[in-house]
Amino acid sequence: MKALRLIVLLLAGVLVIGPLGLAECSALEYCWNLSYPGMITPPESIRVGVLDIGNGHYVLAGSAKIISVIDGKYNTFVVNGNAEMVDNVLEVSLHMASRNKISLLPGDSDGLGSIMIFMRLNPVTLSGDYARTLDGTNGPLQLKGTFFDGTVTSGPCK
Repeated sequence: MKALRLIVLLLAGVLVIGPLGLAECSALEYCWNLSYPGMITPPESIRVGVLDIGNGHYVLAGSAKIISVIDGKYNTFVVNGNAEMVDNVLEVSLHMASRNKISLLPGDSDGLGSIMIFMRLNPVTLSGDYARTLDGTNGPLQLKGTFFDGTVTSGPCK
């Protein structure tokens, strides 16, 4: 009788706890190219997964390739943020971070770079404009509030 009670208790536990397991979800992937006046290199890019959490709210996570103005190489940044539909415009706020050589700071040591970017996009074409600021440090030196703005174009993910 004890064995039967134990089996019933275990089965009840599986039925109660089973549905509470980790939920699996997938996000749609979107890519944008960023350019600004005077840019002569290939455009910078952002690649994110976008999860629609309902009622016009979206969560974004992914990566970005941002150019180093000193050596022309691209640094990879981790990206997270959100998007909202406001007055028929898709407004996107992103935070990007990287630990690489900060191209606008002198010295050879790695630095910590943080970019805040705000994009206003046409909800049909997913293209529009952006503005961003870059903050960085390589220890003793600080870079605060370097500003860029330009155009953002939706494109295929490569």
